[in-house]
Amino acid sequence: TMGDISAIIITLFLCLILIFSEKLKKNRSSYKIIILGFLAHLIIALYNGFVGPSIGAGFDAISFISDAEALALSGNIQFKLGSDSYRNILGGLFYLFGSSMFLACMLSVTAYVASLFPLIEICKALKLRNIQTHIIAAYSFLPSMVLFGSVALREAMQVCFFMFAISYFIQFYSHRKIRFFIIAVFFSFLMGILHFGLLLFAGGMTTLFILMNYNQSNKSFVYTKSKFYTYL
Repeated sequence: TMGDISAIIITLFLCLILIFSEKLKKNRSSYKIIILGFLAHLIIALYNGFVGPSIGAGFDAISFISDAEALALSGNIQFKLGSDSYRNILGGLFYLFGSSMFLACMLSVTAYVASLFPLIEICKALKLRNIQTHIIAAYSFLPSMVLFGSVALREAMQVCFFMFAISYFIQFYSHRKIRFFIIAVFFSFLMGILHFGLLLFAGGMTTLFILMNYNQSNKSFVYTKSKFYTYL
């Protein structure tokens, strides 16, 4: 189907990013883990796209796909909050590129690959490069990340937006540039629209970073264990 062809094109595009991204390739040991993590996510996506469902990709994922197909057929794509937002995102995707379980799964895999960039920036800012490979390995191969982050569920997008939000909040704290704060709030909002509970969490996270930044001297970010646990 056209949806499957679109998913294959996305897969090739992600492969090109992994091959040519200097940021991902900078740390050789981390890069190997990233490639293996991508392959693990891709295998789960392929399985769910053409065989499936895998563990965790049963009723909820199938329900999202069914509702998204109905939205794509009607063309009634709307801005919604909570789980309906994800249904409309998939509906818009199917409307443009064709209905496909594999395409929906590759959207999650794309979110996983995109989230690696802010994760590396977080490791850099928190001076955790010496254990960056271990962090990426835990992030990539945690069972819930692989099983739920490669299928037609919203979790992968939520995690991706969370990573970007944290990365830009740290840059705001470090550099005192308002543009970083605006971008961080934007990604927090994107995370929040996917889940009502995360919308409250996004507000709390934004408030926390404002308080942390309040009356701070204009100096470079310094890593401490307390800050590390706060950000996590």
